[in-house]
Amino acid sequence: MIQFIPRHTYENFLLNPKAIAVVLSDADKEHGVVVDEAAVSKWIGENGKKKEYYDANLGEWLAAVHGAKLLGDLFESLSGARVTYDKVKHGAKLTDWIIQNAPSDLSDLAAYLKTLFSTERN
Repeated sequence: MIQFIPRHTYENFLLNPKAIAVVLSDADKEHGVVVDEAAVSKWIGENGKKKEYYDANLGEWLAAVHGAKLLGDLFESLSGARVTYDKVKHGAKLTDWIIQNAPSDLSDLAAYLKTLFSTERN
């Protein structure tokens, strides 16, 4: 049986501006560029509801936005095209940062996973 997470992509759980700023800055540190949380929030605010990322007919923004595409374009834009978002490498770093600093961002995912592995499931 197939199951789907409650958001469009796993990256939708990783859309924490501070985490993104930290990971992107680390990925572009050889150029001495530091991206701050405000720049990430501004970029998301200006771009996050564009049709290439979000269709309001599909639900609320955080669940329906195409998080992976958004992160790809955000990384490219804020790094001056020096950093390409890597789902595996950057996704793991974002996940680690969120677990350490904002674990409640993953609470919906944790609750969903608990239902999948519950012994009370039919």
